Amino acid sequence: MRIAPWPQNPHEPPGSIPVALIVAAVADEVRNLMNSLAAVNGFDPEQLKDLPREEALRSFVQQQLRPLHAHDDMSRYVRIFAWENVHPSKVLRKFITTNATPYLARAAELVRRFLPPDTSDTDAACAAIWLMGQCSIFVRNRDQFVQPPFNLKIDESFVEQLTDLVCGLALKGLARAA
Repeated sequence: MRIAPWPQNPHEPPGSIPVALIVAAVADEVRNLMNSLAAVNGFDPEQLKDLPREEALRSFVQQQLRPLHAHDDMSRYVRIFAWENVHPSKVLRKFITTNATPYLARAAELVRRFLPPDTSDTDAACAAIWLMGQCSIFVRNRDQFVQPPFNLKIDESFVEQLTDLVCGLALKGLARAA
């Protein structure tokens, strides 16, 4: 049985490694790293359920913002994925379909703790996506934010201040929805 070669994108130079193949490899690596995330840096999304809701929110936001100052493989892959999300490939869409559901469900469970009991699944999902979006804009545009006109000094102190800001805004917004 002959295995067909990976299809070449007409916009890529002949003989180059197709972007979709690179994204697939990164997706596999991220999946492996996500599986060991708790062991790597002490974050376990399942533990959010056991924390008081404000503490769980802060832990979640800190984890979302972690790639701003961390210099490990997971943070690099998250930054790559943040840019890939601007115009997702078929490979990324497939990865998100098969891997993001549990993560989105945990985020929705977290925001539900702040919302009225009769909040629809759609509203909870939108609130979770909004919360993640507040963080991803900083992760995706980190390199631009350290340059003029922003000139942000992104270090652990900045990330802590940003965590406080995002949590404060989220708490006010979620409380208002309740």
